[in-house]
Amino acid sequence: MFKSSILTTLLVFVICGFVYPILTTAVGQTCFHYQANGSLIKDNGKIVGSERIGQDFTSPYYLHGRPSPHHYSSYPITENPDHIQPVTGGTNFSNQNQTLLDRVAKDRKTFSQNNGVQPKDVPVNILTASGSGLDSQITKQAANMQIHRIAKHSGLSIKTIQSIIDNHTLHQSESDIVNVLAVNLDIKHAMHL
Repeated sequence: MFKSSILTTLLVFVICGFVYPILTTAVGQTCFHYQANGSLIKDNGKIVGSERIGQDFTSPYYLHGRPSPHHYSSYPITENPDHIQPVTGGTNFSNQNQTLLDRVAKDRKTFSQNNGVQPKDVPVNILTASGSGLDSQITKQAANMQIHRIAKHSGLSIKTIQSIIDNHTLHQSESDIVNVLAVNLDIKHAMHL
């Protein structure tokens, strides 16, 4: 009985500790190389971000994404450098938290003024962070509301910007979504930056 328990433990250890990780890594690298390595996007041979992790774009000629409680940083700014911990996630503020309400009101006003839309028409997804705080996509509605501002500051035509957004729109059953980094790279190239 003792011998079979030891053999079973060793067999499970070898399968779960070596065979399975090696097999899944091999399948991931062979069949899903792009995704297994972080869905990294390159521009002129240089990695500029991930398709799956948002960035904080503030230039008026770029598409702006969702807010992030941690400004898309993987480390907290105020943390002691000797004790840095990775940061993702939301703030866990309730929908009645005054800090959250003030930030949303400020962001609604800023988005409204910068993009020429009524405050009541600003989409919720452009005002609220995702659960991870790292969302790389916004709804097409939120992207389309930014076209005039981007055109004004980039010198590109509305038609060109609309085409870029359309090219990076993923159609889903609930709503169409747009990858912010992919759109901004195409805007950058169209502006010859």
